[in-house]
Amino acid sequence: MNGLSAQPYRRKRKEHPRLPDDFQFGTYTVQGLIGKGGMGQVYVATDSIYGNTVALKVLHPELHADDGWRTRFNEEGLVGTRLKHPHVLSARELVENEGRIALVLDLIKGGQTVEKIVNRDFRNGVPLTIALDLFLKILQGIDYLHEKGIVHGDIKPENVMIRGNAREPETWVPLVTDFGTVALIANPVEIEGKPAVVATPRYASPEHLLGVDRIEVRSDVYCLGLILHFLVTGKHVSDAKNIQEAVSRVMNDVPIDAMADHPASLIEVFERATARSPLRRYANVRELALAIRDVLEELGVQLGLEDVQAELATEVDDETDGSGDAAVVSPDLSAPTPSSSLRGAVRPIAPELETVEPVKRDATPARPISAAAQGQPEREAVPLAVWVAGSVAALLIVVIAVYSWAG
Repeated sequence: MNGLSAQPYRRKRKEHPRLPDDFQFGTYTVQGLIGKGGMGQVYVATDSIYGNTVALKVLHPELHADDGWRTRFNEEGLVGTRLKHPHVLSARELVENEGRIALVLDLIKGGQTVEKIVNRDFRNGVPLTIALDLFLKILQGIDYLHEKGIVHGDIKPENVMIRGNAREPETWVPLVTDFGTVALIANPVEIEGKPAVVATPRYASPEHLLGVDRIEVRSDVYCLGLILHFLVTGKHVSDAKNIQEAVSRVMNDVPIDAMADHPASLIEVFERATARSPLRRYANVRELALAIRDVLEELGVQLGLEDVQAELATEVDDETDGSGDAAVVSPDLSAPTPSSSLRGAVRPIAPELETVEPVKRDATPARPISAAAQGQPEREAVPLAVWVAGSVAALLIVVIAVYSWAG
């Protein structure tokens, strides 16, 4: 996590020694440095057993020596290894080498983030309909986390990786990553008995600046609103470089100058998502997604409620039924969701996240269940002619009996 913190808790930035190429970390061989953040460094590494290439996130040595930070890193790994979604970057496992731990992640080809690509190739923003479609995919990943009772807490362009051709945004597949703040929510850094402010200044919600214990679902909605602005304009809403500057910025409504040429309906969505008061924001990601759907329909892109429903909160199961297609679950949008129950507070991260039993999809048309399929003998169909003859015979017997009784 690339977060900064307010006084009195401030960890001074410094250069950390990198692991040399060919360094053996457990069964993984380091091939080079990809990037670095506040908690650790990320390397390209090769699994010496299976030969596949992965990303290896290694906790900084001085943080590793601190039991609290080590616990948070373990928590990040625990959460990451139990997530399965096409727009969430899952973790594979936690590994240890000589008492030092690392998190093994899938390696995204190119390793580029929304921040890097937009700053380099789309300085005036991504084309609008493509940007909104990409944004909906990011919403899918965050909605899935909320369904699991997880508040991300540090959504920003640097934490959304892109798979696809960087210069062709219509090919982009976003993956939400970095669950370091999730671990901080579960195990806050405390100063004098109070949670310290650990946040990314220009992407922190107003309540986050009061401490990680204040973060909730609508805090993520606020950050998503800031990402929406970045996607369609190529510009960050805030230029805050520290917590003090961030506090000053969030005291005022977010500026909309850069969005002046965009549809009024989109500006309204942005303003509601980034309202200073959480109660004025969308209550959950699904409400925000439906509002984006309405904007797209206004632009001539037709998305029905069923389309949004099918795209949100979709869990991928690695186990297949042999057909090669992963089974998915798409809950009913009209039903109450776990995210709506999070409106007042953060739910703690449980050691065992609930699992969703996937619904197996069959390519064959649905048929009525026969008696034999239910374990009962199946009755043979009665021919029509036999049924008619029997009815006539019964009627004759009744008539003869009546006349006999009358005579």
